[in-house]
Parts: sequence; structure tokens; C-alpha cells
Amino acid sequence: MFFMIQAAGTFLGRVLIDDIEMFESFDFTPDVNVVKKISAGNYGTADLTKYYDKELQPEQYKDSQAPLTAQFYFYPTYKTDKIFDVSRTPMYRDFKKGLFYIYDVNWGDGSSNEFVDKPVQISEQQAPCHLYTTNGIFEVTGTMIRMKPNDTGEKP
Repeated sequence: MFFMIQAAGTFLGRVLIDDIEMFESFDFTPDVNVVKKISAGNYGTADLTKYYDKELQPEQYKDSQAPLTAQFYFYPTYKTDKIFDVSRTPMYRDFKKGLFYIYDVNWGDGSSNEFVDKPVQISEQQAPCHLYTTNGIFEVTGTMIRMKPNDTGEKP
């Protein structure tokens, strides 16, 4: 853990610091990219978190129609106070170390929740998929867990 205090701009003066506390924060904001999985390494052009018009975006509209297998690339981003209209920065280092899991995912289509008995690790190579057999707008919910790394910082 590192700690730095600095002044910027045309700062003139002296800073006295007293009674300060420092602690690790494991806050993050979950995010996801969702695409149609056609085959291994082959994906559709539509972002399945968006709406496409049949006349204006025919290719994306076709790629977003059921039945389809949707691949969910869940990933963590650094926490911000803003919810909308903000560029989020992914937490690459801890994500690559395998410190994130998903648990109790409800795909929003009436099917049974997945990963209920045991959280599943997510990474750049591990993105869960779900088969949607009907068209519609689905609200996917679940829990993303961040594990604290061990003393070497490599494993949860």
C-alpha cells in the first residue's frame, strides 16, 4: 500500500497533517459487456445491452434476436461517485490475478439462477454464457465478489 500527499498549482504555504488514518478500500463497480456468441472466438456485432432498430441497424438487429447464446464478460471498474455518463476504468491488475467471482446470477428469463451453490471465478478467459430462447428485454442480476489477496498479493 502506498500513500502520497501533494499540492498542485500555485500552492504557497505549509501543510500540517495530524490524526490521519489510512485503510485499504476494496470498493469497485461491476460492469459487463454482452455479445452474441456464435462459436468459439466468433461473436455477433450487436452489443446486447442496447436496442437496435430493424430498419436502421439491420445487422445488429438480426444479431440480437433469439434464440441466441449470450456471453457475459463481467469485469470490475474503479468506483466513481457518478453513475451515468462517466468513463469507467477497469481494474486490470486484480482482475488478471483472479480475485473476482460471480454468484447467484439470475438471467431474467425465468430460468433457474446459476452459480448459487458455489461462486465462479471470472477472468479475461472465463466469461459465462446463457441461452435465451425467446426475445425480450431481460434484467440480469447477481453478485460480484472481490477477494482480498494473500500476503504476496497473488492469490485470494
